[in-house]
Amino acid sequence: MEKLYGTDIQPGTNLLDLIAQPEVRSRMQQTIAQALAGESFTNVEFDSGRDTWQEFNWSPIRTPGGDIEGAAAFVRDITRRKRVETALADSELKYRSLFESSNDALMLLNGDKFIDGNPATLRVFGYSLLLTHSQSHLTGSFRSRTWSDCASLSSRFLM
Repeated sequence: MEKLYGTDIQPGTNLLDLIAQPEVRSRMQQTIAQALAGESFTNVEFDSGRDTWQEFNWSPIRTPGGDIEGAAAFVRDITRRKRVETALADSELKYRSLFESSNDALMLLNGDKFIDGNPATLRVFGYSLLLTHSQSHLTGSFRSRTWSDCASLSSRFLM
């Protein structure tokens, strides 16, 4: 807890007293109220002052009779995971952009089945891309063709 809050927290300490930023304190009060209302949930917070991410798992604490007498929060530092996720998303965006903008025909195959191709691949094989219902569809039956079918089609362009 000292790593998260910058102080050694003793039992009975009100965590809200340790939060200096009013907007963060207000958000935390609302979160605690949810747990005290009987809700179990997870939320993620970014601490800009420390440049860290924390995951909070909240649960109400119940008496043997079922009444709620408090709330428990299990806090985990997920900064490394969030940085890896951000780096992965940036990398995917970078390589998707390279894939899409290349003048060379690039395609993804699974065995001998065509999975995806960039616009240059579609031009080489004489197909166009239609965007419908937020999904990509190729005109014709290009996606159902095998690599050998596509290779024989392309031979007319390469001679």
